[in-house]
Amino acid sequence: MSNIFKFLKVFKKIKYIFFPPKKKSVLLFDNDGNKLALRIFNKNSFEILYTRKESLNIFILLITLIKGKFRTIEYYKNYLNYVSPKIVITFNDNNLDFYELKKKNSAHFISVQRGYRSYHNDILQTFKDKREIYNIDHYFVFNEAIKNYLKNYLNSNFTLHGSVINNFHPLKKNIKKNKEIIYISSHAIQIFNKLKISQKEKLDFYKIELDVLNNLIRFCEKNNYRFSILAKHRNEKNKKLERNFFESGLSESFNYIENHHNRNTYEILDSAFLSIGTHSTILYENFSRGNRTFVFNFRHEKYPFNTKTFGYFSKLPAHGEVWYVGKSIDFFLKKINEILNYDQSQWEGILKKYESDTCQFNYGNTILKDYLKKNLMNKDTIID
Repeated sequence: MSNIFKFLKVFKKIKYIFFPPKKKSVLLFDNDGNKLALRIFNKNSFEILYTRKESLNIFILLITLIKGKFRTIEYYKNYLNYVSPKIVITFNDNNLDFYELKKKNSAHFISVQRGYRSYHNDILQTFKDKREIYNIDHYFVFNEAIKNYLKNYLNSNFTLHGSVINNFHPLKKNIKKNKEIIYISSHAIQIFNKLKISQKEKLDFYKIELDVLNNLIRFCEKNNYRFSILAKHRNEKNKKLERNFFESGLSESFNYIENHHNRNTYEILDSAFLSIGTHSTILYENFSRGNRTFVFNFRHEKYPFNTKTFGYFSKLPAHGEVWYVGKSIDFFLKKINEILNYDQSQWEGILKKYESDTCQFNYGNTILKDYLKKNLMNKDTIID
């Protein structure tokens, strides 16, 4: 009975479209990338294939039913065939259906990496489970390490491009750095609560993060640094859970930077002397902006959590200039102190040393735009 109610709830929220989709040279797979697409393609120059049950095209649905095919991927195929695009692009490279859709289709498929990859709730685990090699025409990725790793699962042309979101935020020169250390929250209690582990393991999982942060706050107070937490969630329910997690778990005082639609995350991090965290995509974007960044992992010993550690795809050791995987809080604080005391030339050398494991930067996404222009007959489709 509960499943019926869930179905009816989803059914009620769907927007129904009765007219066929428009013929376009570009099809965007997944409306979640629409805001990014509108900064690359001119308005009304592309059609959208909705993949999150937010919209259903009745015309395409009827074609699918007439053919006697009832799977979602068949609906997607019929939508694609009707639109007849030259290019199919997605800014959600974490959806297997995009790669399935390419099979036996001549359109030019382009995947753009938007988040840091791992084997935890990620397309890499899906690829591994499927045990087949997929084919797409082009994949724009963060760095050399992930490019080389994706080749285990994909036949594609790869281009190092960095983060499409980060690339729209300019690098400002001569920014005055605040004497501030920012912790980038990767709060995900709801995900980890689904794990089949004991209550003690769950408590231990969270306890180590709080212990590390309490020690880091004391380190900041001793060395006259402001300590701030950059919150992750925007959803009101999750925002409350996240804030309560830190306020109830930390015994030391801290500055809390709430997330909201008008928050300029990149500007905040550009002004900080150091930003740290465990596995957020923003950490890797922050490296690409030239900012001092440190990645630590005290709790990622088990698979697939260990695949979130810095340098996993390059098989780097447990610690280096910009990362630490281990259990010693004293050693962690020693590494933090070291990174704070590098001079600028030392820091630039370190960035260069590990650029294959961090993230490229291409302001304005000109690499992607130029590639699209070469593959589209109508150059006016792309915003200069």
